[in-house]
Amino acid sequence: METKSAKLARGLTKNERAELEQSIKQRRFIETRRGYSPLRNAFYYRCLELRMPYVVITPRRKFAWVEMECSLETYERIDLPGKRQIQELFRKYGQDFATLSTTVGWSDTPLELSEQFAAELFQIGIDFIKRKEVAKMEKQPQRWSDLLSTGKAGFKQALN
Repeated sequence: METKSAKLARGLTKNERAELEQSIKQRRFIETRRGYSPLRNAFYYRCLELRMPYVVITPRRKFAWVEMECSLETYERIDLPGKRQIQELFRKYGQDFATLSTTVGWSDTPLELSEQFAAELFQIGIDFIKRKEVAKMEKQPQRWSDLLSTGKAGFKQALN
């Protein structure tokens, strides 16, 4: 079955597909269009598939809006270690911050610092995703013997 990002990528021009792949390699998308962007949408779904943070830079005249979302399957809030990392990052750039769910944004990034800020924000997102995946794996039985020790109900639940 074709993935959502593959369907969206099919609708892009050859240049847009190349820009999409370049954005994935650079770990951020630089928005150059106003309004709905099929390229930005394809980048979002590609990030979900690759389990990487969705980081977008929207340049303006002197400043840029830098945004990160690192949702997994559900909307979760950034955890405490992630909030601390973000606070340190924002202090480093001399700004306060706010988080909503898994989205973090900063509207007053000086243009010359926006890519550096985005790279650091991306790394915080990667750390958050890794912590969530480790926590998820710790909740699941690791061996069949562990699974069998949970009894018939645990065995049935694991098969579903």
